[in-house]
Amino acid sequence: MTAAGRLVAFGLMIGGIALLGTVTATLASWLVEAVAAEKEQTEDLQVTVRRLEGKIDRLTAESERGLAQADRAQIPLDT
Repeated sequence: MTAAGRLVAFGLMIGGIALLGTVTATLASWLVEAVAAEKEQTEDLQVTVRRLEGKIDRLTAESERGLAQADRAQIPLDT
């Protein structure tokens, strides 16, 4: 084992470690972006669901008011 051989081996090990770190960092970055995009999509869907629930609640309330008015007026519902 010569000093030059040890120096070459050291350089190759450092280069390999650096390459492995770069690949790992790239993979981690991609995973973080994918999870963030999924979370954003989930939040958008939750907002949409809440908006639709509000519309359903309003329609239900309007329907119940209509039924109450029909009961008071004794109007047949199947006309």
